[in-house]
Amino acid sequence: MRSSAARHGAARAQLLLGRIAKGWRYEQQLRRIAAALQPLTLPIIWLLLQWLALLVAGQAMLPRQLIKIVASLITAWVAIRLTATLVRDRTWSRFVAIAAWTIAALNILNLLEPASELLDGIALTLGSLRISALIVIKAALSLAVLLWLAAMAGRLLERPHHHAAEPDAVAAGCCSASVSRSSSPSSPWSSR
Repeated sequence: MRSSAARHGAARAQLLLGRIAKGWRYEQQLRRIAAALQPLTLPIIWLLLQWLALLVAGQAMLPRQLIKIVASLITAWVAIRLTATLVRDRTWSRFVAIAAWTIAALNILNLLEPASELLDGIALTLGSLRISALIVIKAALSLAVLLWLAAMAGRLLERPHHHAAEPDAVAAGCCSASVSRSSSPSSPWSSR
């Protein structure tokens, strides 16, 4: 029952993604995201069904630890697969995958909070400034994400400017060629 509902939902989601991307200014980027999401539609539907089952089990006071572990694993897998597909650089892609799997594993085993406290406990104090390992890791991750976003924004902003400059250059080349042809008396196109 769940499998056929997930497959039906995945097919409808793929059609919706294709329709959304048509005719938009950033159609190429949306198509790339849609192409990255296309193989993930079935796992995303499964993920939504797992989270729904988790909510129902919680309301019915049923044991739900196994469903929570499965939902967490699927969430991690979908997030890692999506980012690995969207990040073009292989090094960044691996970095994101390792960081995401580490966080997911710690979260699933309920060790994320103790690990955060441990990393926060490893600190260096310089006067009134306290620098912990957790702060350094968060700063490095924030810097990596911001650099990636800046590079992505730069590529997006560069593309329209690059394409907009080409028609002007072609038009200028055509106009200068036609002016030079009409002003040259030895040109085969001149009227004699």
